[in-house]
Amino acid sequence: MLGSMNAIEFQDQFRSEDDCLDYLEKVRWPKGFICPNCNHDVGYRLSTHRLIQCAVCRKQTSMTAGTIFHKTRTPLRYWFWMMFQMTQDKDGASSVKLAKQLGMFQSTVWSQLQKLRHAMERRDENISLAGFIELDKQ
Repeated sequence: MLGSMNAIEFQDQFRSEDDCLDYLEKVRWPKGFICPNCNHDVGYRLSTHRLIQCAVCRKQTSMTAGTIFHKTRTPLRYWFWMMFQMTQDKDGASSVKLAKQLGMFQSTVWSQLQKLRHAMERRDENISLAGFIELDKQ
């Protein structure tokens, strides 16, 4: 995903909050939205919130529920930019540098980077390496 594109491609794909929501929707529901309440497959996004409302039972589902973005006030564009920056350098991303780029408090960026690192760690905990493995020396 983010690691395979350059900065211009990233900026072209994620120009707005809606672009990020579109991407998040595709990742969460690759075969299309399914209502967790009635299993119906038609829903529509509410324009003022990060919600999808089922067309049948009218239950509203948060697009960010169950993700590290849940209840965040930080725009998804900022989160995606942090993830992109983390994938560009083998040493990770600097919270000081990102805070300056995004106009945010360094402590907030540091906390969000920790959440991202924790999510990456949990994702990889069930993966075991085998065969020939190459490591970079510092």
